[in-house]
Amino acid sequence: MQSYTPNPHSSPSPSDNTFQSVYSEPELSRQDLKVDPSVSSTRRRVQIDLEQLQPFEQVERQFQSCGVTFKNTLALIPSNPAFQTKAGKTVLMGTPKNGWMEATFERPVRFVAGLVTASRSTVMAIYDVNNRPLARTNTLGSNLANASSNLLPDAELCLEGEDIHRVTFHAFDGQLTLSNFCFGL
Repeated sequence: MQSYTPNPHSSPSPSDNTFQSVYSEPELSRQDLKVDPSVSSTRRRVQIDLEQLQPFEQVERQFQSCGVTFKNTLALIPSNPAFQTKAGKTVLMGTPKNGWMEATFERPVRFVAGLVTASRSTVMAIYDVNNRPLARTNTLGSNLANASSNLLPDAELCLEGEDIHRVTFHAFDGQLTLSNFCFGL
């Protein structure tokens, strides 16, 4: 099990050769995912395309064909400038229960990452199929765009582990948005 907490001022690099980039629309099936032959077939990066979602759409099974389902998650185009993201217009927000969202993987994965903006410290935790915690990481506090924080918005949270079945993001009764969500197989 390995935990990695990158610089909170950086964002994931689309040119990262460790994982294969696969940008998926909700209506795509696994067979429609494009594979780059120059990347090792044993590791693949799947990044879901949030721009395909409608504002205020409850997100649950839209990306099931890509191997992931969500709980307590809504698609949103932030109107509050404190929650703006550079990753695209659409973000995921934990609702109706504030500050919490969960993603469950159809098959175990080895890597999960996303960009988080929140009004409080956010904890990202990964679990195996038996709900045993594998690893966790967190931001050091609020990272809203208009806050007097040392953290910039879109803080990258990233964890690696064996047989990751579920990931949670929790901002402890704060507001939380997630963008650039990806995972590695």
